[in-house]
Amino acid sequence: MSSKFPYLLLPFLLLSVLTSLPDLLRSQTGRFSWPIEKGKSPELAMISSTFGESRTDHFHAGVDIAGDKEEVRPMAGGKLLFYQFQSMNPYRPMPGAGNQIWIDHGEGRWSGYYHLSQFRITKRYVERSNVIALSGNTGRSGGPHLHFFLTENYGKTYVNPMIELLPQAAESNAPVVEHLVFITDRGVSRLKPGEDEKNRIRLTKPYPLFLELRDPGLESGSRRSPRIVEWKLESDAGQKAGGSIDFRRLDFTGGALRLNGEQEFESVYSDSFLRLGDPEIANGINRLTVRAVDHAGNESTTVFVIDVKREY
Repeated sequence: MSSKFPYLLLPFLLLSVLTSLPDLLRSQTGRFSWPIEKGKSPELAMISSTFGESRTDHFHAGVDIAGDKEEVRPMAGGKLLFYQFQSMNPYRPMPGAGNQIWIDHGEGRWSGYYHLSQFRITKRYVERSNVIALSGNTGRSGGPHLHFFLTENYGKTYVNPMIELLPQAAESNAPVVEHLVFITDRGVSRLKPGEDEKNRIRLTKPYPLFLELRDPGLESGSRRSPRIVEWKLESDAGQKAGGSIDFRRLDFTGGALRLNGEQEFESVYSDSFLRLGDPEIANGINRLTVRAVDHAGNESTTVFVIDVKREY
C-alpha cells in the first residue's frame, strides 16, 4: 500500500503545478524592467517609436525612448554578449545601430541597446542595477534616443517588449483611425470615418485596403504602432471579409523578418499606410468596421461607409 501511495498523489501534484504555472510565468515576466528612467512605466511620454512600426522598407523591431546621455541599465541581469563602440576602432565605418551593447539573459533571451554615446560596462556579468551606457545619437539616428529590443530563440525572434515582458503602460488615449486609404493609378484617396460620411469612390480594378492610423499614447501629437488591428468588411449585397494584424513578434524566416513568422513587410505596410488586405469590394454600399487596440489595452472602433462604383 505504501509503495502505491506516491502514484495516487501524482494527479494532485500535476494539478498543483498546472494551476501555479501562470504565477510562475508572471514571476519570469516580472524580472525584466525598463532600461531607461524616462521610459519607466507608468511615465511613458518619452517613447517615440514602438514595436512593429513602418520604417518605409522594414519593420521597427524595438522601442525608442528619446533622451540624450540618459543612464541605460540592462532590462535584466546577464552576461555581456557583444559590444561595438566607434572609439575602440575609429577607422571602421559606423554601423546603422551606432554604438551598441548586447546582453545574454539566459534561456535563449538576448537584449540589445543601440545609438549609445558612452560605454560604462566594467565587468562581463551585469546586474539590473548596473549602468552599462549612456543614450546618444550615434549611427543612423534622427535624434538622441535609446533603441532597445528583446529577442528569443537566440536572436531569431524579436518579441514586442511592451506586451511580452515589461510593465504595462498607464495611459488612456485610444488609437485613432484617421482615414481609409485607396492607392490607385490616379493617386492616393483618403476616405473619412463616420456613419454620416458619404464616401464615394470609383474603382477601375481591385485595390487593397489601407489605413492611416495613429496611437497618440500620452501625447496627442505622437504616432505609434497599435498592438492589434481587427477589421470586418460587409456589403449590402451580402459579401463579407475580415482579418487581423497582431504586432506580437517578428520571426527571422526565409531571409527576412516576418510578422508572427508569416507576413512580410510589404504585406503589412505600404510606406506608412497599414495594409488590411485585398478583399473583394462589392458594387454599392460597403461598411468597414475597424477595431484597434494599443499597448496599454485602450481600444477604439471606427466605421467607414463606402459607396463603390465598380468599373471592372
